[in-house]
Amino acid sequence: IKSDAFMGLKNLRKISLDGNNISHIKAFAFRGLPRLRELSIQHTHLTSISSFSFAGLQNVSVLLLNHNKIHKIEEFSFAGTANMRLLLLNNNPLHRIESNAFSSL
Repeated sequence: IKSDAFMGLKNLRKISLDGNNISHIKAFAFRGLPRLRELSIQHTHLTSISSFSFAGLQNVSVLLLNHNKIHKIEEFSFAGTANMRLLLLNNNPLHRIESNAFSSL
């Protein structure tokens, strides 16, 4: 998912990308979604979470990343997600979580 992929879709409240062939999320991919509350990226080929991948999701309270192939979470991956209440990462082969990966939560 490229940076600013959803820019301009300011009224979206929920996005489900489950079951797609997603392997990478660039920094700021979800910028410009001020009303988004729930994001689901489950059962994909996602292998790592880059720095600032979810930056700007200031109102998201639910982020579902379970059943992927995530092995690494980089620092500041969740920057700006202070309202997150539920983050699911189960059923991923996590091997490395960088310092400050969850610093905004």
